[in-house]
Amino acid sequence: MTTEDQTQPQKRAMLRKSLDKSIDFSIEKSKAALAQVKPALAQVGPVSGRVLKDSVELSKELTGDIGDKINDFKGMLKEERMRRRAKISLSIIFAGIIIFSTAYHFIWNYLSTPGMYPIEKVEVMGTYQYVKSGDIQVALIPYVQKGLFGMPELEAERAIEQIPGVQDASIWRVYPNKIRVVVREKTAIAELNNQLLAADGSMFPPNDDSTALTDVPMLQGDINYVKPMLAMLESLTPVFNELNLNVTGFGLLPNGDWQVEINHQTWIVLGKNDLVNRVGNFLNTYPTLMKNAPPGQVPTNIDLRYPHGFTVVWAPAH
Repeated sequence: MTTEDQTQPQKRAMLRKSLDKSIDFSIEKSKAALAQVKPALAQVGPVSGRVLKDSVELSKELTGDIGDKINDFKGMLKEERMRRRAKISLSIIFAGIIIFSTAYHFIWNYLSTPGMYPIEKVEVMGTYQYVKSGDIQVALIPYVQKGLFGMPELEAERAIEQIPGVQDASIWRVYPNKIRVVVREKTAIAELNNQLLAADGSMFPPNDDSTALTDVPMLQGDINYVKPMLAMLESLTPVFNELNLNVTGFGLLPNGDWQVEINHQTWIVLGKNDLVNRVGNFLNTYPTLMKNAPPGQVPTNIDLRYPHGFTVVWAPAH
C-alpha cells in the first residue's frame, strides 16, 4: 500500500470534521439571529392582526354599501316597471271608457228618437185611496211623448210626486212600447177642514169625500198648530186603543186645553199637562163608569181637569 492510499481516509475525516464545525457555527449564528428577531416579531404580530382585522371590516363595509346600492337600484327598477304597467293599464281603461261612452251615447241617441220606440201604454200599478189614476196619466203626458228611451224617467217621477197625496213614484220601461208606474201614497192620519193630513203635516185633498174622511180622526183647532196636534194624537191613540176605543176627533181649545173624541160620541177634555198619565188613570175606571151608566145613555162630555176625579155629562144614545 502506498503512502497516498494511507492518507486518503485521514483527509476525509479531517474534511468531515471541518464540515461539522461549519454546520455547528451556522446553527449557532442562526439561533443568535433568531433570538434578536423574536422581539421584533412579537411587536409586529399584533399590529399585523389589527391591520388585517381593519382591512376585513373595511372590506365588509364596502361590500355592504355596494350591496345596498344594488338593492336600491333593483327597487328603483321594480318601481319604474310598476309605474309603467300602471300607466299602460290606466291608458287602456281610459281608452275603453271613451270608446264605451261614445258607443253608448250614439246608441242611446238613436234609440231616444221619439218615433223610434213610441210609448203606447202606461200601466199604473195598484189601487189608490187618495190619488186618482187620471192625475198620474195627465202628469206623464209631456214625458210619454218623447218615446220609450227618450223619456227622462227621473223628471217624470218628480212630476208625479207633485200630485197631492203622492209620497214617491217609480217608473220602469217595459220593452217595446210600455212604461210601468208604481206610486206610493202618503198615509193620512187625520183630517182638518176637509183636507187630509200626513204625519209630516202636509195636507192633501181626499179622493172621495164621502168615505175617506170617516177613516181618520178629525182635528179641531188653529191650523198653525197642526204638527203639535198630530204629535199629541199619535202619542194618545195607542192608550185608547188598549180598551178598543177609537179616537175619532182631536183638538186644541183656545185656552190651550187638549180634547179628544172617542167612538164619534164622547168628547173628553184632557187639560194641558201630563196627558198620557191622566188618560191612563181615567181609562182604569172607564169600564166601571160604563157598567154604571144610566139606562139608554152614553157619556157625551167628560172633563179630566179635576185633581182627584172627573165630571161626566150623560145623554141618550143615538
